[in-house]
Amino acid sequence: VYIVTLKLRNSVCPEVSMSDTILVSRKPMVDVLPIGDACGKVTLTPMATYSSKDRIDKVQWTFPMEAMPQSSTAFNPGSIAINETGNYQVKVEVENGCGTAMDTAGFQVLEGPVANFRLDTSFACQETTAKKVLIHNTSTGDALAYKWSVTGSTAVINGGV
Repeated sequence: VYIVTLKLRNSVCPEVSMSDTILVSRKPMVDVLPIGDACGKVTLTPMATYSSKDRIDKVQWTFPMEAMPQSSTAFNPGSIAINETGNYQVKVEVENGCGTAMDTAGFQVLEGPVANFRLDTSFACQETTAKKVLIHNTSTGDALAYKWSVTGSTAVINGGV
């Protein structure tokens, strides 16, 4: 910040002065905070850190077209809702008289897991030789990790997902 002052006088009149301020700035900086992956329908609140908010003239958030709302001009844009699975990105662009800066954050909305399987039979005879019961996994969802368990006197699990 610089202050420019002009003082004037002559031999007869009192001194008068005028001052004005020069603000020296730089291109703004912005950093979108990471957004974690989510499951199913999601409401999230994107946030960013800014260099000197008072020296930023314009803020423009852009959200995925599946989001509601799809944009904001606020420093803190509030919550957005996404009701579809997929890979998404939010973007914020800031501007002042020295330039423009932009940052993005990506995240995924995954399909929630639905546990489902069917047995080829639900009845087995107790014999000296083991009877196999086939389990057909029909579970759905994104990025699933499986953990099977069987309870009973001599249950054994071989392979599969």
